[in-house]
Amino acid sequence: MSPKKYILLVVLLSAVIGLGGYYYFGGFTPRQQQLVEVNDYYLVGRHYKGRLDNNALEEIFYEVRSQHEKGEPSGVLTIVTLKEPLTAKDTVEQFIGLLTETPYASPLPAGWERFTLETNRAVRNTIRAHNLVMPKPYEIKEEIQEFANKNNLNLKSDVSIEKYMGERHLEVEIPVRD
Repeated sequence: MSPKKYILLVVLLSAVIGLGGYYYFGGFTPRQQQLVEVNDYYLVGRHYKGRLDNNALEEIFYEVRSQHEKGEPSGVLTIVTLKEPLTAKDTVEQFIGLLTETPYASPLPAGWERFTLETNRAVRNTIRAHNLVMPKPYEIKEEIQEFANKNNLNLKSDVSIEKYMGERHLEVEIPVRD
């Protein structure tokens, strides 16, 4: 076999394997946007304000995920972004915690607090794919904004809620201004 045919075969085989992997991990699964009724967001967890590259942010996430895996308190692993950084050196403000259906009344783990985000409606983008092939956050927000524009909805675009429902199930919600 000539070197050109060999290179072409390798490129073609690599493309087929790459597309197969992308399909397997859910890269071609369509994302769904919808308007959902919300009865406020009740969370318990930890607040973070600082740079994205600070180790404290990662430590908080792993602490909350560990509590989530223990099931105490029970809830959906959630990140509420209250202030989005424009650059890597800007400040991000997030609440990383567990979303509960009602205000959590039991004692909290040490250093944890309660957080409530009041809203009646939100636009949800449901992603069912492995995190290796998930779209970039700005793409998800653009899709949500397009849906809101088509439906004449005014979003609280400075706030976003990421609910980690399962290994291949993420729901990103942005509240609607009423």
